[in-house]
Amino acid sequence: MKKKLISLLDDSTVSRLIKIVSHIRARCIRPSRNWIYKIAQRSRFPDVKTQVLSHPERHLFFGYYDVSPFSIDDRYALANLGPEENKRPDPNTQLSIGYFDRFDLGKGFTEIGHTETWGWQLGCRLQWYPYDSQSSVLYNKMVDKQYGCVAQDIGTKKIIEAYSFPVFTVSHDGRWALSLNFSRLQRLRPGYGFVNAPDETKDQLAPDRNGIWRIDLHSKKRELLFTLADAAAFQPHESMKGAAHYFNHLLFNPSASRFLFMHFWMKDERRYSRLITCGLDGSDWFPIANEGHASHYTWKNDHELIVYATHKNSGTHYYQYLDKTNERSIVGETHLTSDGHPTFSPDGRFLLVDTYPDRYSEQNVFLYTIKKDSMTQIGSFYNPDEYRGEIKCDLHPRWSPSGRFVCIDTACNNKRAMVIIDIQKLL
Repeated sequence: MKKKLISLLDDSTVSRLIKIVSHIRARCIRPSRNWIYKIAQRSRFPDVKTQVLSHPERHLFFGYYDVSPFSIDDRYALANLGPEENKRPDPNTQLSIGYFDRFDLGKGFTEIGHTETWGWQLGCRLQWYPYDSQSSVLYNKMVDKQYGCVAQDIGTKKIIEAYSFPVFTVSHDGRWALSLNFSRLQRLRPGYGFVNAPDETKDQLAPDRNGIWRIDLHSKKRELLFTLADAAAFQPHESMKGAAHYFNHLLFNPSASRFLFMHFWMKDERRYSRLITCGLDGSDWFPIANEGHASHYTWKNDHELIVYATHKNSGTHYYQYLDKTNERSIVGETHLTSDGHPTFSPDGRFLLVDTYPDRYSEQNVFLYTIKKDSMTQIGSFYNPDEYRGEIKCDLHPRWSPSGRFVCIDTACNNKRAMVIIDIQKLL
């Protein structure tokens, strides 16, 4: 009966059925809604091949969009295997660390280690180490009963190096890392930090001994570059008075000559944000977006970056900025009309971007062609109602090094999984 129905329904009819059933949002029809989404699987991936990486009982995901799960040859895909329940991690909830061999998915998930320091948004910052490796990884975990990280060989499963500090981002050559207070981040932005240690700065609005650290991963030397008090004093806004400040989202430019950071402040249950760039030593600050709202970002090269932000005279858009200047321009004004997670293709020709769930709980992934100012939809994914707030599941699309594959996290079958999409036909 189901096969006959599938053959009778064209893609447009299926799409209408999806929207009708999603719009009703009644729990009694949830099984029917999930069945309709299975019918619609073909229409959600137009002309592309996919691989689904999943586990029958546990949630499987990668994390944020600013690092890629793919090895340098596109063969291996890193993954985090989480618990059975989609709930806030507690200090004893372990995450299994491992990978899939895309040439032999029958092997399933290969576990190499575990960690207790993780969240649903950033994961444990699992990544290939250094960037062009396919044999060793870096991820955060407890080391000597405090936040730390380890470098590990995926073949032998041997810990190559253990560090007594966590990392947020790592330079492409594997030399430098940046770190912040993950407990403060978790308290002020639940879902992004770690829950394993108390926030000792909770009574301080803008701590003067807490901020962003630079780490030399070769020598293990750590240096506090600047503090939250420094950020609060830099070109202050009126809204900063009496506000609680924190940092999030750190990212090196390709050569690691500069990095960006997001400065947030909370006041009267409202969140404000701005994006600032600075030199590798923490000096030479430049406010890229400094009018109270800056969101997701990506470096295009050492000097240009894309940020979803608001400017009083031109509104909220994706903007392309030239670092250390006031030069900016709107990108994709008629196509890129909502916030998402942008990254450039390895050759710089395309911008990969997603959307948040719409009124029908649909999340979409698009390929924006910069020179042609055109948009192609890669896929559409249903986001269950339960995945909201701290335990949400954003798509966080990520490129493979070759630019042929895109990987996303999804919960469209009510269990987190990773989907790898071959977009060669769309390029």
